[in-house]
Amino acid sequence: MKNFDYVNEQFLNDDGEYIHLPTTFVYDKINFDSYAIHIYDERIHIVGETCLPNKNAQRKQSGGYGLGAFTQRIEATTGNLLFSLLKLHDDIIDLEKADMHESILKKIIVWCVRYGFPLADDTVQDKLFMSGGGFGFPLTDFRMNLESLSNTFEQYCVLKGISDSSNKFHKDGFKKCETYFSYTVMNLSPRVTMSFKDGRMKVELYALNLFKAALYQLLLFSQNPRDGEFRRCHLCNVWFAPKHGKQIYCDNVNEHDTRTCYAEKYYKRKMSNANKKRMGKVDSKNVKERE
Repeated sequence: MKNFDYVNEQFLNDDGEYIHLPTTFVYDKINFDSYAIHIYDERIHIVGETCLPNKNAQRKQSGGYGLGAFTQRIEATTGNLLFSLLKLHDDIIDLEKADMHESILKKIIVWCVRYGFPLADDTVQDKLFMSGGGFGFPLTDFRMNLESLSNTFEQYCVLKGISDSSNKFHKDGFKKCETYFSYTVMNLSPRVTMSFKDGRMKVELYALNLFKAALYQLLLFSQNPRDGEFRRCHLCNVWFAPKHGKQIYCDNVNEHDTRTCYAEKYYKRKMSNANKKRMGKVDSKNVKERE
């Protein structure tokens, strides 16, 4: 049998650096204004009920709209999906300990309203449970994907040497975590799309659902040495990617879209300093009046 020599061809620029194909990472956000709880085949489903179609959406011959009519293509430039899902996982764990199952459903619905319908990949769009014209997903599927994402993130923390006392994968060791993490990444399977504009090729990696989009955000962070480190916020205990080594408060926007913990801490510190100055002036005024 003839032996074949495999050549690892590398593309380098004039400075000897690797040439990477420029790609953009995108995902679809499906907007429902409200969700409801349905029981179907003895399983709990979360069903999107009301939404407004996109401006350029075309009606079908039947007079209705397809799922794509409610879809907004998002270019992912932050870790918003990743960190929001990790926070949701932590919140659900706390609510389960308190046996607050209705609150868990409300938490998931609030997340879906803000970030979009989570499980609408191409393989299941035609099979989605429908009720009253809305699209839904089983609660068990959501929980399974959420747990898988959390496990993958914890395995990543072990591989990167990020310490966290709650990490249940420390005992498995580096090699086992590397195997599990690699297997998850191989099943990411993004769709690749390509277009030409002004003679230049544009390549997009398209995540098929929001959980896979969050995982891809994790991979993007891992390629940047500065962004490869995560830590928990000292104010809200949520994971975030610090912009510098001294940052201990996250800049994740809270669920009310008001301010981040970083801004909240700055605001409280500013108000505290103002109060101290004001109290200092009052004290000095009282001293002068006594004299």
